[in-house]
Amino acid sequence: MNFLEIVKRAWVESGQSGDGPASVVGMSGHQQRFVNWVRNSWSDIQRSHEEWSFLKSSADCTLTAGQETFQAAALGIADLKVPLNVFILIDGKWAELGMVISFSASSDYSRLNKESGQPKIAYFSNGILSFDTVPDAAYSLRIHYRKVPQELSANTDIPLCESMYHMTIVWGAVKRYAQSDEDQALFNAANAEYRRCILEMLNALTPKIKFAESAF
Repeated sequence: MNFLEIVKRAWVESGQSGDGPASVVGMSGHQQRFVNWVRNSWSDIQRSHEEWSFLKSSADCTLTAGQETFQAAALGIADLKVPLNVFILIDGKWAELGMVISFSASSDYSRLNKESGQPKIAYFSNGILSFDTVPDAAYSLRIHYRKVPQELSANTDIPLCESMYHMTIVWGAVKRYAQSDEDQALFNAANAEYRRCILEMLNALTPKIKFAESAF
């Protein structure tokens, strides 16, 4: 389902009359609230777990020789939230770079970039990638990364997770409606469906916990 279809489904599941919003844009009043409830439901689902598989990706890019810092968007990775691994192609083989990540408002890593050469360590802060040296050639990189959470905005926007899990978003929105309407029976029913759906997502779309084998 796309964004508009999910809104319409939430409208139906919450027991509203009529067809629901004709668009997710330009609505007002009760219909706009449904649009917001669906948008916020998807946002909360994405932020509920750091390891969703649909929020991980990889991309190949090429560095510019002599350039000290690189904006993620300029490298063609506009949805990059944080790198997980960075590899550099050397003599036809991928080698993993060391990684230092800072979430501070500013970074002094750029001052380390004084000499030119082959990068050995990647630094990431505030959407900017830099290295322990200024690249002396157009090195190829492969970056595995966590995506910025998706925000639904247009009618045809489709959530990143597989369609079989879109009902989780629907039930999350219905819960919000039920809370707003103080409908405890509907809230309980929607919450039960939401918990069932989110558990299915967690089981299928997050890493399995592995326990060390006992020595006995």
